[in-house]
Amino acid sequence: MITKYLNKRKIKRDAAYMNMAKEASDNSTCLRKHLGTLLVTNHGAMKIKGWNGPPDNFESCKECPRYPETGIKTLYKCKAIHAERRCLLIAAKLGISTFGSTLYAFMGVPCKDCLIELIEAGVREIVCIKDDLYNGDDLSGELLLEWIRNGGIFRIVNLNGIKLPDKFNLQILKEYRETSRI
Repeated sequence: MITKYLNKRKIKRDAAYMNMAKEASDNSTCLRKHLGTLLVTNHGAMKIKGWNGPPDNFESCKECPRYPETGIKTLYKCKAIHAERRCLLIAAKLGISTFGSTLYAFMGVPCKDCLIELIEAGVREIVCIKDDLYNGDDLSGELLLEWIRNGGIFRIVNLNGIKLPDKFNLQILKEYRETSRI
């Protein structure tokens, strides 16, 4: 009975936080994608929103400098800050510890650089809306798998807070089953 209550409570909390991350995406001025994140500190005391777009006090692009090209190789042309990075920078600016925090991302798996920064900043859990890799970046998938193996928590939830299966945790489970048979 208590477990059922706690699970319902966690689902409601996940839904609320993921919807806050979605709301943060409304702040994005990017012409290509509107992405949002919510960084929730260790005990939920602080919540920091992030969105992709140019740094504060910078003008938004009139046209996308990456257009018509796509992919990771064109990122150097873009002046936007990724939503995950903006959360970390705001926390640093305000002197808020990110150790043990949870990042809710209204997007797929963060890019390799943001993933490295989240791990190094002590983020304990990353919750995404889908398990797509950033522009097909296999390295971010490899980093995510290694992070999960080392105790990081990665989950996929929908806007209702319902946990969905994802390929990364399924890969870990498959590896575990294969090694435990030996």
